[in-house]
Amino acid sequence: MISFKTVREPDTADLPLVFFAFDGENIAKWALFKFLSGAEQDYLKKISKSIKLKEKEAKVFILPGTERKIIAVGLGRARDFTGQKASFATRIAVWTAKREKLKRFGFWAAAMRSPKETLKFYEGVAVAAVMANFEFVKYKTPPKDGFIFMEEILAISAKEDEGIKEGLRRGAVIGDGVNSARSLANTPGGDMTPRILAEHAERDARDTAIK
Repeated sequence: MISFKTVREPDTADLPLVFFAFDGENIAKWALFKFLSGAEQDYLKKISKSIKLKEKEAKVFILPGTERKIIAVGLGRARDFTGQKASFATRIAVWTAKREKLKRFGFWAAAMRSPKETLKFYEGVAVAAVMANFEFVKYKTPPKDGFIFMEEILAISAKEDEGIKEGLRRGAVIGDGVNSARSLANTPGGDMTPRILAEHAERDARDTAIK
């Protein structure tokens, strides 16, 4: 389960950050760039040519001094951007973070053109993040360091926005529900007896209007 928080700035100096970049975008204009130290900014400017990304491509950079990890994900052309592409880019960010053994990161969250659009957009982002975090490990032998799952994602924004906050909350609930169903579907029939299935149904229906 991922905990989503909306904040005004990174809570630690070495918080891993995800930069979603459009084609040809100047890295110095990335919204999160201002939260980097001078040395970190200078480093990214020096390697700016290697940061150029294709759509759906992700690159990881380790910044000097803090050893902060930056995940850059390509979004393609700005004029072709959609909520669906944002959701897929979020999946890529989470997959990459897990591969890098990260348990938390921050990303820049900006309001869309209307409150309704903002809520829907970030609901999709949260659903994508939670679903990308899923892995059915019940019957797997844990690796030496244990299984890596994202635990927290910080949505960093210039000001508090209820649409962003509520969208992330709703998306987390939906994503958790989908992942719960995926766990049930992946459980062998011999272990998923009618009684156990009924217990899951009762648990999930608790605190709802379902009878």
